[in-house]
Amino acid sequence: MTTHLEDELVQTLAGAANHAPEPDGEFVDGVRRRQRSRRHRRVAVLAGCAAVLMVVSGIAVTKLAPQSSDVAPVGGRGALPVRDAPWSGTVPDFAKAETPDKVWPEAVHKLPARLPGGGAYRVYEVLGDDIYLVQQLAKPGAPSVLNARTGDVRFLGDKSQAGPLAPEVADWATTVIGDNAVWFIHEGSDVFQIWTAPLDGSGDPRRITTLVDVYWQPSITLTGSEIYWYLDSTERGLFRLAVPDGDSPEAVAGGETYAPIDLSPWASTSRNGFTEDLSLEGTLWNLETGERRPWRAAPDIDEIRCFPLLCWGWTRPGREQFLQSLDGSRVVELTFPRGGFDLTPAVDGGFGVGFIKTQHGDHRYVWDFATGKAATVKITGQDEVVGGFQESTLQWPASDTEIYVLDLAAIR
Repeated sequence: MTTHLEDELVQTLAGAANHAPEPDGEFVDGVRRRQRSRRHRRVAVLAGCAAVLMVVSGIAVTKLAPQSSDVAPVGGRGALPVRDAPWSGTVPDFAKAETPDKVWPEAVHKLPARLPGGGAYRVYEVLGDDIYLVQQLAKPGAPSVLNARTGDVRFLGDKSQAGPLAPEVADWATTVIGDNAVWFIHEGSDVFQIWTAPLDGSGDPRRITTLVDVYWQPSITLTGSEIYWYLDSTERGLFRLAVPDGDSPEAVAGGETYAPIDLSPWASTSRNGFTEDLSLEGTLWNLETGERRPWRAAPDIDEIRCFPLLCWGWTRPGREQFLQSLDGSRVVELTFPRGGFDLTPAVDGGFGVGFIKTQHGDHRYVWDFATGKAATVKITGQDEVVGGFQESTLQWPASDTEIYVLDLAAIR
């Protein structure tokens, strides 16, 4: 179940209760450079489609605005980490927002709508140098690496994960840690396998661990070299594993009351970012730096979800929605209708991504908390507007034959 669906389910239930080829030499260097500028690299999912290597005459890729040599590397904001930029304290007029290719052209890529084999696909990571981590949509499986310059598509899974009898692959966590792709295979009702493979094809895919007695989809977060997850099962708590060479998962000291908030590298004392047992205060924990950020709900807010820069809360009787600073100050009321707005943090908490209803229809939005800028894309069909791992990308149709891909980490 996706984070969005989980959030919708939590809110719905709460409301009901209340009212009753071989890469060139630049490839790995490009991935490593991007890794350094995006310290919160991501993690994991997928498997099942034919293990093939397709080579065609080439795939055109267009960046909508050229980048000069004096601009910071893609994926960063110069020397200022995104997580340190404060929330502006304002809410955009989403009804007047333009599409991302007009708001942030320097961060938008234009790609063919289909892979060389003819299948539609989803971009999970923009790796730099026209290299992308992708997954087929029709039969979600292990991820592939797409080289848009050459047209090469390298499937990263093994043969057991291909074809109609392939095991189910979780579609909420495909990503990259270091030089490796990582994905989860869901076996049976309560078993998950974690798989990894080198992005450059230099090694075979392999299973690095198996999680058993998993009663609910594990929430995950990443640091530069490790994957973290929370289990609420016979083993309860926060666990971690080095990628790709970890021997076995280990419990995180002091992590018994923390769970990832689906925003790397953060965890919170609330499960999946939502308060438990009506607690209205807690702590965010950066698992990479060790930083702790306390949060507290403002008066009259009954439920709350907090991110590194701000919190999203609401009241129970009328379900009025609010934004606030972590310390409970700077409260801003949201005027969107009930069920007409949700909020997921992205790119180390510097952005919000979600669903919104306006007078012009249903849209996906991207909101830069620091500058107040926002962009929207109208939702007109299933799988037409999709995000990458932890909402690091946003993808939507440019035409019948092309797609746009917004790389949030490249926004300046």
